[in-house]
Amino acid sequence: MCNAGKLGCDVCCRVAALDSHGHNLLLSPEWSECTVTAYGDCTSKMQTALRKKICKHKNSDVHKAAEALLHSRAANEILFSVARQREQNMEATCKVFCTAYYVA
Repeated sequence: MCNAGKLGCDVCCRVAALDSHGHNLLLSPEWSECTVTAYGDCTSKMQTALRKKICKHKNSDVHKAAEALLHSRAANEILFSVARQREQNMEATCKVFCTAYYVA
């Protein structure tokens, strides 16, 4: 993720937005707020520094926990969606049978 020439982590940004729901991960504000900058006096040094920062962040335990949280949240949303759909189908079926019993 890039914002005004600064880098950030999309996964950490999304988890930071979810953090108000009780997930207490200590995310790096530098990555979650898109404020990562390069240092160095030439382009190649700046690129190398950014590559090192990205690699270090990607392999950090906090980032991996954030990825796992997003993955489990997506899986839970699918399960809840299927459960809601089954509930709606059951309600519709009950209404049809009630109507059929009334007519009979």
